[in-house]
Amino acid sequence: MRFFLMLSLSLIIIPIYVYIIIKCIEVYRKMYTKNEHFESEEKQIEEGDDEGDDKGDDEDEEEETSEQPVPQFKDNIVNIYDDKGVAINAALVVAPMNTSDKKNYETYKDEIIFLGMTSYLEFPNIVSNKLDVYNDKNHESWKFDYKNNLEGWFYCFKDPENYFSPNKPRLLLSESDFADEQTLKPDTSVKKKYDFIYICHKTDKDEKKCVKDDWVAYNKSLDLAFDCINIMCTKFKLKGLVVGRKGCEALTICKKSLEFTDKLEWNDLVTKYKETKFIFIPSIADASPRVITEALCLDLPIIVNKNILGGWKYVNEQTGVFFNDLNDFEYNLGILLKNMDTYTPRKYFIDNYGVVRSGERMLQFMRQHFSNKLNISNECRYLMPRFVKKDYQIQQE
Repeated sequence: MRFFLMLSLSLIIIPIYVYIIIKCIEVYRKMYTKNEHFESEEKQIEEGDDEGDDKGDDEDEEEETSEQPVPQFKDNIVNIYDDKGVAINAALVVAPMNTSDKKNYETYKDEIIFLGMTSYLEFPNIVSNKLDVYNDKNHESWKFDYKNNLEGWFYCFKDPENYFSPNKPRLLLSESDFADEQTLKPDTSVKKKYDFIYICHKTDKDEKKCVKDDWVAYNKSLDLAFDCINIMCTKFKLKGLVVGRKGCEALTICKKSLEFTDKLEWNDLVTKYKETKFIFIPSIADASPRVITEALCLDLPIIVNKNILGGWKYVNEQTGVFFNDLNDFEYNLGILLKNMDTYTPRKYFIDNYGVVRSGERMLQFMRQHFSNKLNISNECRYLMPRFVKKDYQIQQE
C-alpha cells in the first residue's frame, strides 16, 4: 500500500519539477539574449558604429545596411585614399576602360564619384601611338563617353580645352605630382658615375635583341634620344646610362661612353638615379612621366622636351631646361651644364608638390565640387591616388 502511495506522489511531483526546470531555462535564455544584445550595442558604441541617440531604431538599421565598403578597383580604375589610408567614395579612370572596368563603373556609378586622370598618352582623346590598341577609334573602349560621363578631371596637358568638356570641373594635377619625397632622398655619399640617365624599357622586357620601334620606343622618343645622346657623348664628352635598352649599343656612335642595362627593378633604378648628375627626357607622347619627379626628389636637374604632353610644368630656373628638337638641343644642354651648381630641384619639388601638398590640392578640389557626395571626415588633411600614404607631414629641409 505504501509503495503505491509513493508511486502516485512521484507521478504527480516529477511533472511539476520538469515544468519548473523548463520555465527556468526559458527565463535564463531570455536574460542571456538580452544581455548579449546590450553587450553588442555597447561594443558598437565603443567602436564608433553608433549612429546617434536622436535617430530611431529603424533609421539606424537602414543607415547601417546602406553603408557599403568602397570596392578595391583594379586595371584602369584606381582608388583614392584619405590621410589615414581609407578608400573614399571616389575613384579615377586613368586610361581607356576594358570590359571589367566598364562593369565596375555601371555597378558603382550611383555610389562612387568617378573622375578622370590623364595618366595614359593622350587619353581621353584617341592615342597617337599606332602600336597601341587604343589608336583604333573603333575599339570597344571608345564606345564609352569619357568626356561627358566622368564627373571631373585631373589633367597634365597645356591645352585642356582640346581634351575635355567645358562644363566639367578640372584641375592641373598629375599622378607624378605625388612622388614620395620621404622615400626618395638623395645620398651624397654615393659617387656619381654617370653624367646623364635615359630610361626607355623595352615593351617586351625579355626581348634580347634591339627593338627600335616598339610601343615604349614611340612614347619615349627613342630615335630623337639617340641623336641627342650622340651629341652629349661626342661634343660634350659626357658619360651616360641607358636603362632598358640593352642590346641597342649599335644605335650610337659612342659606345665607350655609354652603359646599357635591361629593365631595372624600381629600387635598382633609384640607386642608378643616385649615381647620376641629371636626367634626360626627350619624350613627346608621355603623360607626365613619374621618372621626372622621382629625379627631382633625388635632387637631379632635368632637361625635357618642350613638346611633351605632361611634365612640362616642372621645368623652370630651379630645376633645369627645355629643348625643342635636335636643332636647339646642343645650345640648351650647354645652359644646363653651365648652371648645374645653381639648381635646387628637390627643394622646388618639396615646396610645390609631394604627397601632402598635392593631396591637399586634390582634397580642396573634391570638397569644392563634390562636398555633398563625399564620405570624408572634416579632419582629413589630404588625398592620395592609387597608393596608401598614411599620416604624412610636409618635409622641412
